[in-house]
Amino acid sequence: MAVVNVACPYCGEEANASLPRDAKLYDVKKKSKHCQGNGTSTTSCKNCGHTFATSYTRN
Repeated sequence: MAVVNVACPYCGEEANASLPRDAKLYDVKKKSKHCQGNGTSTTSCKNCGHTFATSYTRN
């Protein structure tokens, strides 16, 4: 697993997401109903305590 920094959608602070080593973060701007990435990682924000999903694609 690799750890990457993602922005928390609730408070905007950086949170750590664990992704498989061959994965890259899914570009939310390109998101559509038919293209959701092919995996999600659950991330907990240490700043505000919210839990959220981070989508990723496999290389």
